Amino acid sequence: MASGSVDVLGPPSNLDADTPHADPATNTEQSQPMCESRAEQVVETRAPTSNDTAVMENGPRPLAELCQDQMKEGEEVQASQLHDDLCSTLLNDSLTDPTLSDTTIHPGSSDSAKGSQPESSAAAKPPETDESSSHWVDVLGNGQLMKKTIHTGEGPSSRPTTECSVKMRVKGYLESGKVVEYSHPYKFIVGDGDVIQAWDLAASLMERKEVALVKAHPRFAYGESGKQPDIPPNATITFELQLLEVYDPIDYSMATEDEILVHVNTKCSRGNDLFQKKEYDRALNSYCKGRTMMERYLSEQHLEPSKAIKDMQIRCWNNLAAAAVKMGEDQEALKAVQSVLKWDPNNIKALFRRGKITASMGDYATAVESLQKAANLSPDEKFIQVELQSVIKKRSKSIEDEKALYRRMIGTAKPEKPQSPTHTVTTPVTDAWGPLPYMAVAACVAAVGIGIAYYFFQRH
Repeated sequence: MASGSVDVLGPPSNLDADTPHADPATNTEQSQPMCESRAEQVVETRAPTSNDTAVMENGPRPLAELCQDQMKEGEEVQASQLHDDLCSTLLNDSLTDPTLSDTTIHPGSSDSAKGSQPESSAAAKPPETDESSSHWVDVLGNGQLMKKTIHTGEGPSSRPTTECSVKMRVKGYLESGKVVEYSHPYKFIVGDGDVIQAWDLAASLMERKEVALVKAHPRFAYGESGKQPDIPPNATITFELQLLEVYDPIDYSMATEDEILVHVNTKCSRGNDLFQKKEYDRALNSYCKGRTMMERYLSEQHLEPSKAIKDMQIRCWNNLAAAAVKMGEDQEALKAVQSVLKWDPNNIKALFRRGKITASMGDYATAVESLQKAANLSPDEKFIQVELQSVIKKRSKSIEDEKALYRRMIGTAKPEKPQSPTHTVTTPVTDAWGPLPYMAVAACVAAVGIGIAYYFFQRH
């Protein structure tokens, strides 16, 4: 398992998620419902091929119309001519370089180091990205993700579907022409959010062996944060992508534990990277996908979780709870930490988080119990002691507020002090028994009178 799977307790600022890997694929603008897959479908028929870029007399034809024409029986798919000499050079140098290894690198793994860049990469000329050209396809219809096929693939039937894995080689250019992505091929699951949105969306539109240029708005690239050390914030990037291979979806009934753990580790590492960038909704989605993969594996093979699976599930649940807390989803967070404590009752992270969550929900008794146990297990962690004292104060104030409420309910609240020494507020005294005492006295007097009258009547 990758080293990033270690779950370490730290101060509050570092307690929310495990230390992330250096993830090469970070994006910024996708919100997904909790624990559900949301693969974006940008076209309903099929992705564009080279014929989608044909020049018409009155401008480029609509994508949907071109897609329908491509599906006509017997129509041949012709490769587009390379747009200029530069694209030919890129194909020869970066995409067919026999010295560049095809070793699979998982985004989110610490092994995803960049390949050797040519010395002149900083001064390289960027691909032609004139969006007015009829060869460019506006994928989303808003100009923020443009795609241009420069070498067709093996046909529409070779396109990946959601949950298929792909191997893709990437080269990226800033608008200045500087090369910022030049690496070994990435392998990722389409639609799972494991890489930046530009790659994820483009992969679903490409054929096996296809080469394409994709111009991505910062929203679909590295966003407001950029990527150290060479991608600045809010950078528009043109990617040259080659879809090397397409793999079938995971067969959970036949998968090995090691295969599942590799995939789940990728999800957790991706989630950590998003968490550090404060993209909590997308981080939550990654953790949920990792958890779901393990649940499907155990369910379809009718297995009890091994120690390795339990450790990975605890990691996913703890980080899922941290992301859910940031989003205000306290119930979801509480379920996650309860799952951790079911298997590991002394998990300090889970105890600390349960204390914070239950305190925010007003359950101070459970909060104090959880934080006290965490403090006993880790007495050197000062931030646990600070949180514990804070919750104890909140509980004391809550108890005093309840007592004051009860006093008001039974009418024994202490009278308020006068507003000023010169103005005394007179409060009328109200008999708690009402007219009953007066009626009782009157009855007694009447009884005595009757008794005296009867006595005198008997004497006379």
